[in-house]
Amino acid sequence: MLTIEKVLYFKTLDLFSGVSEDALADVAQAAEEVEVEAGADIFVAGEGCSSLYAIVSGAVRIHDGEHQIARFGEREAFGIRCALDPHDRATNATAVERCLLLRLEHGVLMELIAEDIELATHIIRNLSRRLGGVEDAVFRETPLI
Repeated sequence: MLTIEKVLYFKTLDLFSGVSEDALADVAQAAEEVEVEAGADIFVAGEGCSSLYAIVSGAVRIHDGEHQIARFGEREAFGIRCALDPHDRATNATAVERCLLLRLEHGVLMELIAEDIELATHIIRNLSRRLGGVEDAVFRETPLI
């Protein structure tokens, strides 16, 4: 993919929504293209993780053995927590169909965030919105005492 194609793609991801094109150009240049065949593992439980993956095409399932935890498709990202806070993976990711992914490694993402407060602010804001949705759902299910 050309850098401009990656910029246009990253503009469509919730994680990077509202980030300037200049900042996205840096993200796009740092992103590594990864092609994965259907049925192939992207990562397996127990491996160290430090990458964020954005799906340009295809679909990925996150699972623990046969138990599916999540499924991601085009214009979605997974592994965000690993890219921000590396740790051992607890789940597996397998390509459901042939995939083209863009991968951002922890070190590269941290450099980009350190150099661009706007990028850092947008990522934090978008993650906070996701966390707020989870907290809201838990709050609705938990009676007040």
